[in-house]
Amino acid sequence: MPMLDVSDRSVHEDREPRDEGGGPPRPVTPLKVFWTTNLIAKPGESVADPASGRFGGWIANMLSALGEVPGLSLGAAVRTAARDLAVRKFNGVTTFYVPFARRGGLAMEPGALAEALAQFAPGILHVEGAEMPHASQAIDAFDGPTLLSLQGVMGGYGPHAHGDLPVWPWALGIHKPRRAAMAAALLAAKRLRFDKRAASEAHVMRRVTRVVGRTEWDRAYASTMSPQARYSHVGRILRPQFYGEWPRVRSFKRHQIFIGNANDPRKGAHVALDALALLVREFSDVSLVIAGEPPATGWRAWRKGLGYPRFLADKIAKLGLGSRVRYTGVLGADAICTAMRRSHVFLLPSLIENSPNTLGEAMMLGLPCVCAYAGGSPDMAAPDREALFYRAEDPVAMAHQIARVFRSEMLACSLGSAAACRAQLTHDPRTNRDKLLAVYEELAPATATTRPSLQRDVP
Repeated sequence: MPMLDVSDRSVHEDREPRDEGGGPPRPVTPLKVFWTTNLIAKPGESVADPASGRFGGWIANMLSALGEVPGLSLGAAVRTAARDLAVRKFNGVTTFYVPFARRGGLAMEPGALAEALAQFAPGILHVEGAEMPHASQAIDAFDGPTLLSLQGVMGGYGPHAHGDLPVWPWALGIHKPRRAAMAAALLAAKRLRFDKRAASEAHVMRRVTRVVGRTEWDRAYASTMSPQARYSHVGRILRPQFYGEWPRVRSFKRHQIFIGNANDPRKGAHVALDALALLVREFSDVSLVIAGEPPATGWRAWRKGLGYPRFLADKIAKLGLGSRVRYTGVLGADAICTAMRRSHVFLLPSLIENSPNTLGEAMMLGLPCVCAYAGGSPDMAAPDREALFYRAEDPVAMAHQIARVFRSEMLACSLGSAAACRAQLTHDPRTNRDKLLAVYEELAPATATTRPSLQRDVP
């Protein structure tokens, strides 16, 4: 396989310098902070263990880093299928396993959540992600300073929830029943799931004291949806497998493209397939690797067989790409690292993103990246230096940018090297932990009775 050199670690002079200091975490003013999270866990599972490999690894990574700080008491609420509230302490974090609401859905049992808050008696409530119903529950149950960490922004994603596909005309096209059924499934999913999450998010964002995000796109939506809240930038800590000194050269399969998600129309995999069909004309061995499960068949997996994954399967067949597209199945962090580094290019075809972790991970690994110019992605990598960008939903421009990398090893090396250097700054664990600690310390004097309207940070 070709060998790609990513030894150059140059970076823009105007980037924030990396903190190289060592030693233990600095003490903070005694604080008690209670997190609500979207995680679902069995009682006894640690949600503050970076090695757990669970979805939402950035939560475990930050909780673990914060758990080492003297003077900071951390609690975290997660949902569980158990009937009763359970409490255990791991890695300096007191974890409350709160049962699902008895009426069903994704909410927490209100009495159990109230009991968890009463037991821990926090001074600050930290809501990790505003879109789930338990975020609204917690924000209404707590009478004190509140902090929201943006995960996604439903209010900004909404216009692209259907992947910009013509779902209404398709739904009415009864002469093509399979496509009509797929469109109806997408419409129902948005109405029953996405819109409810957007409503929960709007409620939370109207009430929080402080918002933290990672890109100017985040800041823009926070200033609109949370005009009463001050905004701060706090980066993500990625999964530990993506840190460390990677070999200066990597072997990879030539002309192999990697994308990290194809289960949601917003992620743009259908656009990637159109670009793949164009690339075949010049690169006869081009292939696409997709992280995740392939479209399922059979009555046991009817949703995957009916919705967007089924649409992708039909599109792959229609374009004659069956031998060129491979789904990896669900992979752990180690396997994702391997799959990424074996690919020639990382592609982020999403029609909208606020700050995609997969892009940060690919950059940490030194991959040349091609991204849609949408949402906050351009804030994570400088165009034409740390990644190649194209206008979202344009398969011709996407194919052109990928082909540029395929044709030039020098360009691939330059992009990968600059991306790795940038990502090491953006996702530095100590820097991001300390930024969040500073936000906590600023929030500490706030009181429930004032809920002050604070000015936003100046960029």
